[in-house]
This record gives sequence, C-alpha cells and structure tokens, in this order.
Amino acid sequence: MDKDAYISELKKNLKGLPAEQKEDIIKEIEQHIADTLAAGKEEFYVLSRLGNPEILAKSLVGEYYVNNNRILKAIPLLVSAGIGSFFMVFIFGGMALLFGVGAIGSVIGGILRNFGIGTVNMTMLNMDVPQIMSVPAGLLMAGLLSILVYLCYRTLKRYFVRVVRDYKERIQLL
Repeated sequence: MDKDAYISELKKNLKGLPAEQKEDIIKEIEQHIADTLAAGKEEFYVLSRLGNPEILAKSLVGEYYVNNNRILKAIPLLVSAGIGSFFMVFIFGGMALLFGVGAIGSVIGGILRNFGIGTVNMTMLNMDVPQIMSVPAGLLMAGLLSILVYLCYRTLKRYFVRVVRDYKERIQLL
C-alpha cells in the first residue's frame, strides 16, 4: 500500500467526525509521513509504523467521542481495540446498566410497598424494613446504586482514554 492509498483508506474510515476535524487529522498524518520520509525512512516503514488505517481511524474517532463525552458512540469503535476492551465494555457497561435498573427498581419498590402492595419485600442488614420507611429505604438504595453506576461509567471512560493514549504512544504520533 502506498501513501495515497493509505490516506484514502484513512479518509474513508473517519466517519462521524466533523469535516474540520477530518482535515486536521489527514494533514497531521500527511505531515508525519513527510517528516519521516525526509528523515530518510522508507515509505513502507512509515506506513507500517502507523499501522492499519482502519484501526488508526477507529482510534482517532474513538478519541474524539471520548473527549466530547459521547461514550456510547465510542464503545463500538474501542471494543475492536482488543479482547480486553471487549470484556471491559461488557463487564463495566453491564454492571452500570444493572445498577441503574436496580436503582430505578428500588424507588419503584419503595413506593409500591408504601401503598401496601404485599408482593414487595424489603430487608436491609437482615432486618425487615417497616412499611412506613419503604420510600426512604428505596431512595437510600437508589442513591447507593447510582454511585456505583457513576463509578462504573468513570472507570469505563478512563479505560477508553487509556486505550486511545496507548495507541497514540505506540505509533508515536499526535
């Protein structure tokens, strides 16, 4: 693959980025290639150091999404970074989802139990929660679960930032 084919493939895979961002990336990659060629390296060496243009594009698009707090759009791009990313997304993303559902369920359960719906049981620390305390107990549990949702989200975001940073360091670019 020559330089022009590499740049063309990179442009094709930079979907989802604003036009200005795409232009900046292409100019920076072209400048990096030109500088390395001027230093006496061969074109094959330069392109092999940059890696697969599709993977490079995914990493750059993923970085854009992570930096702009669009984590859900970054997930499909960064999952392809390796098996570790795949498991991180499903473990921490799944935990965040389940904790969120649990938080909502705690509030709903507390409200239902407060109105005397007999099918809802609430225990905390192996003690039954009095019916009158159902809503506060549900809100307390929802608050704790919401904190866990936030921690999972933050961990996942930090992991994505690290994946992007590691990829940049590996190709010694940007």
